[in-house]
Amino acid sequence: MNKKLVAAAVTSALALPMAAHAVKFQTSGHVNRAVMIVDDGTDSDIQHVDGDASSTRFRFKGTEDIGNGLTAGLNFEMQVESNSSNATTMKQTSDSNDGLSTRFAEVFFSGDFGKVSMGQGSDGTDGAAFADLNNAWIAVENATDFAGNIEFVGTGGTPLGVTAGDVTPSYDGGRRDRIRYDTPAIGPLSLAVSHATSDRIDVMGKLAGAAGGAGQYDVRVGYSKRGESTSTDDVIVLSGAFKFSQGTSIAGAWGQASREAAGAEDGEYYYIKLGHDWGNNSVAIDYKDAEKQVGRTVGCTDSVDTSGAGYCGGTSFGIGAVHTMPKPGIDLYAGYRLFTLEDTAAGVGEDDIYTFFVGSRIKFN
Repeated sequence: MNKKLVAAAVTSALALPMAAHAVKFQTSGHVNRAVMIVDDGTDSDIQHVDGDASSTRFRFKGTEDIGNGLTAGLNFEMQVESNSSNATTMKQTSDSNDGLSTRFAEVFFSGDFGKVSMGQGSDGTDGAAFADLNNAWIAVENATDFAGNIEFVGTGGTPLGVTAGDVTPSYDGGRRDRIRYDTPAIGPLSLAVSHATSDRIDVMGKLAGAAGGAGQYDVRVGYSKRGESTSTDDVIVLSGAFKFSQGTSIAGAWGQASREAAGAEDGEYYYIKLGHDWGNNSVAIDYKDAEKQVGRTVGCTDSVDTSGAGYCGGTSFGIGAVHTMPKPGIDLYAGYRLFTLEDTAAGVGEDDIYTFFVGSRIKFN
């Protein structure tokens, strides 16, 4: 056969449209902005922030039936925060812009066996500390979401090097590169386990459902073996919530961080939240008390360890409200939070930190 004819045939074949198959996906996301007033007892500031309780983001999600009862899927989500509400400092002179950061970049396969996820995503204990059936969580849930990076100030206006977030932890899991397995639900019970870098292991059991006509319940217990990457060796968290059919809900949590280094002591916290939902409105109040959170050689007095460092703890009180416009996907919210540093030495004279914020989250798809 003539070489020119062969070349023409190959070129024509390559030019033909090829059948393309790909997982179909949907896009969605939201923008969340707020105005936050912060006061550390010495200075006050008005800040324009991204609401970290549900940060500005966009996502692509898709699934495909691949036969034999199996489904494959993807979840790709990016966060775009400018001046995060949990990262600002007092009297900062410019906005902090985190740019793009990855929340999820994972693939998964599911079927009768459960679900296996690989990549950047929720570890096994992500959400273990936040069983919550109240819709005001944007304003009232995680104490460090608003003003978590503001430092306590001591006598003479001297920053103490301890932030509001340092002493009000949740010990919750997070998002990281991992492999995760979720069991099929057995009635109201489900289990998740993950493995991540540095041999980190996270396991969570969840029991959730309806309690007849009385209401809904959600109970979670998580255990995390942190591996070699942190000073905290392992963590256990228990949280639970019950929402009565008329809209009132109560939630609580307890967590303990084990520190096995010589002389170190375990950290611990307690949390309680009371809320009510009616129509498109939600309100809530919460309180957290945490002990032995920050070890310092100067200024902290609780349980001085063998290195001479004492521990400081802290408390937090919050109140807030959310109004949701369901059709356009808009949330309007406002809240107030007070932080107190505990177990400090005489003469430190620390002031409380408080913040008031108003904001809105608008969704798109």
